[in-house]
Amino acid sequence: MNVKGKRSYHSILSPSPSISFLQTKSTLSPLPMPPLGNTKSKSLFEIISTNPYPTVEKSLEDSCINVTPQDVEQVLKLCYRLPAQAVKFFCWADYRINHTPYAWYLVIDILGKNRLFAPMWDLVKLMRREGRISGAIKTFELMDGYGCIRDIFSLNSLLNVICSSGRVNEASDYLQIAKKHVRPDCHTYAILMEGLEIDGNVVGAKKNFSEMVLEIGWDPTNVLSYDLFLCTLIRGSDGIREASKFFDLLSDRKCYPGSRFFTVALDECARFHDIRKAEYFWEVMLGKTELQPTTAMYNSMIALYCCHGDIDAAMKMLDGMAYREAARMFVEMVKNECVPDQLNCDAAIKVYLDNGHSAMAIKIWKFLVENYHENLEVTSNLLVIGLRDNGTIPAAVKYAERIIRRGIKLNSSTLSKLRQSLFKERKEFVYEELIAKWKAAYKFHLQEQKNNKIKAIPGVVCQMWFGTVEVLMGDLAYFVFSDVFGSLVCNRFTAFSKIVSLRTIERVFNLGVVAVHMHPSLEKVLDIGY
Repeated sequence: MNVKGKRSYHSILSPSPSISFLQTKSTLSPLPMPPLGNTKSKSLFEIISTNPYPTVEKSLEDSCINVTPQDVEQVLKLCYRLPAQAVKFFCWADYRINHTPYAWYLVIDILGKNRLFAPMWDLVKLMRREGRISGAIKTFELMDGYGCIRDIFSLNSLLNVICSSGRVNEASDYLQIAKKHVRPDCHTYAILMEGLEIDGNVVGAKKNFSEMVLEIGWDPTNVLSYDLFLCTLIRGSDGIREASKFFDLLSDRKCYPGSRFFTVALDECARFHDIRKAEYFWEVMLGKTELQPTTAMYNSMIALYCCHGDIDAAMKMLDGMAYREAARMFVEMVKNECVPDQLNCDAAIKVYLDNGHSAMAIKIWKFLVENYHENLEVTSNLLVIGLRDNGTIPAAVKYAERIIRRGIKLNSSTLSKLRQSLFKERKEFVYEELIAKWKAAYKFHLQEQKNNKIKAIPGVVCQMWFGTVEVLMGDLAYFVFSDVFGSLVCNRFTAFSKIVSLRTIERVFNLGVVAVHMHPSLEKVLDIGY
C-alpha cells in the first residue's frame, strides 16, 4: 500500500454554505449500473451508498480495504447520484494513493453535472497543490458544458491557482487562449504581475504591462498592477532608471502606484545614494497622491540627507515625522469622539500650512467648521492664503468658495492675493466668478445683520435705559425714559410690545416715574397688558 503524507481537505469536505451536498438532489437520468470489476469495488460502493454522509469516512476506515487507482475509477463511475459521498471517498482514497488523471476527471464531472460549482473549485485548488495544472485548465474549459458560465471570476481563480504553483509563464500563455472567451480585467493582470515580481522577471513584466494597457487602457484605479510592475522594475538591472521611465509615463496619465512602491523606491535610492530621484518620488507622493509617508520612508530620506551632509534637510524631515504623528493622533481623537478644542485646531492648521502639509490642514479645518460656529474668520482666511502659498491654487479657490457659502467673512486682502496668483496663471475668469459670489454673499449677510440689529434695538435700548432709570431717579429719569426711549418705541411699537415685560415697566413706576407724563406708546402697552 502506497501511503502519502497526511493533508487537510476541510475546504472540500465542508460543503458551501449556499449549496449543500446533502440538500442537493441529482437531476440526472437513471444510468444502468456498470458491472463491478471485483468484489472489492462492490464492497466500497456499498459502504458509500448505504452509510450516512457524515459516517462514510469512518466506515471506509473500519473496512480496512486497500484501494488501487483502478478501484477508485470503478467506484466513482457509480457515484453520479451521490456527489457528496463521491468527494468523501475521493479524498479518503487520495490519502492512500496517487489518483489517475481519469479519476480526477470523474470527480470533477460528478460535481459539474450536479451543478456543485463551489466544491468543484475547491478540487481545482487541490489540483494546484498536487501539481495538476493541466487538469485545472481542463476543468475551466469544461465549465460551459456543465451550465456554469466561464466568467472573469473563474478565469482569475484559475490563473491564481496556476501562478501560486510557480508557473507564471504557463498562466500568461493560457491567458492568450482564454481571453478569446473572457475579457480580462485589472485583477487578471495584477495576478500575473504578482507572479512575475516573485520571479524577478522584468522582461515578462514589461510584456504583461504592454498587454494590459492594450486590453484595458490606462486606469487610475488600477493601483495594485502599477505597484507590482514598478516594484519588479526597480529591483532589476539599472532599476531606478527603468522604474523612473515608466513612473513618468504613468504620472503623465494621472496613474500612480501604491505605498509599497514608494517604500521600495526610496529604499533603493538610499542604497545607491541617489538623493535627486528620492526627492522626486517624495514630492510626487505628497503632492499628487493621497498617500502618507511611513516611518520607513522617513528613515530612508533622513539617511540620504545625512549621507550628503544636509543636516538642515534631515532635521526638517525629522520634524515632518512629528507632524505626521500629530495627524494620526488627531484622527484617533476624532474617531474616539474626543473633540480637540478650537484653539488647538487653529494652531494645528497654521503649523501644517507652514510646513506644506495642506491635506492635513484642510482635514482639520473641515472638522473645525463642523464643530464650532464662532471665531472662524481668521483661521479660514489663513487656510486660503496657506493653500495659495503652498502652490495649490485650485484648492485655495475651492475652499474660498466653501468659506463664502458658509457665511464666513473672506477678507479683501485674501481675495487680493488670490487675484494675483490667478492673473499670473491667466485665469482671470476664475477670479471674476469668485468675486461675484463673494459680493452676492457679502451683500446678503450685510442685509441679514442689519435686519437682526433693527429687530434687537427695542430690547437692547429697553435694557439699557431701564438701567439708567434705576440710577438717575426723579425728573432726569422721566426725561430719559419718556423723550428718548418713548420716541424710539413709538416707531417700533410692535416689536417693543413683544419684548418689554409688564413687570419691567412696573419697576419703572416704583422708581418714581410719573405715569401721567409717560409717552402715549407706553400707555398703550399698559392698556394691552392689563
